[in-house]
Amino acid sequence: MPDDNRPGHDALFDDDRTDAAAQGLAISRLQPTARDPSRLSVLVNGRRVATLPARCMHDLDLYVGLAWTPDVEARVTAASQQDEVHRRALRMLNRRALSSGEVRDRLIRRHGAASEVVDRVIADLQRIGLLDDAGYGRMVLRDLTASGRKPAGAALMRSKLRQRRLESALIEELVTEARASSDPDAEIASLIEVRLGRMERLDSATRYRRLYSYLARRGFESERITSALKARLRELDD
Repeated sequence: MPDDNRPGHDALFDDDRTDAAAQGLAISRLQPTARDPSRLSVLVNGRRVATLPARCMHDLDLYVGLAWTPDVEARVTAASQQDEVHRRALRMLNRRALSSGEVRDRLIRRHGAASEVVDRVIADLQRIGLLDDAGYGRMVLRDLTASGRKPAGAALMRSKLRQRRLESALIEELVTEARASSDPDAEIASLIEVRLGRMERLDSATRYRRLYSYLARRGFESERITSALKARLRELDD
């Protein structure tokens, strides 16, 4: 017999879909599982057909003696599938923080979950606060720009947030918020000074090329980089 904590469902109807009364099928027991009493096994004529959270019994109007009709079977099957996806998502979030997009991608691409089921699960996790894309995005940017780390421009911030599968509108909102009190020209200047200390033996053209590439990777705008580099390297050449 499958583990009681694994949601599952076994169809009990014959292929001709004879009605429940003719087959004498009915829910015979709603039994708490040994591992988790908040989950109940649904038994039909003594055979376990699904294991669901106790709240689903009320939501689905399941009770002992209820005829096991095709409609009831379909509702239990759908609830069991959603419960399985929900539990898988919780296991993901127990391991590490994720965005809604990351959870969606993993459930669909790695585990083959149906997109409509995933959407319902994600909406539920957002409703109860287990998925918070804005808070997650702010955490990503705090880690990127934490004290002692190199400054990051808007482009790098956007790239990091896109990698986390956040929505475009939210990305722009978070980047604007994070950059509100920053001084990109001062940040570029500080990065130039740090890198110049390693380039004493290089000619001006090589310095420019390497510094430009480095600052672009840090996410700063091309115009700001060009202006800062020309001014600073001109000082060195004078």
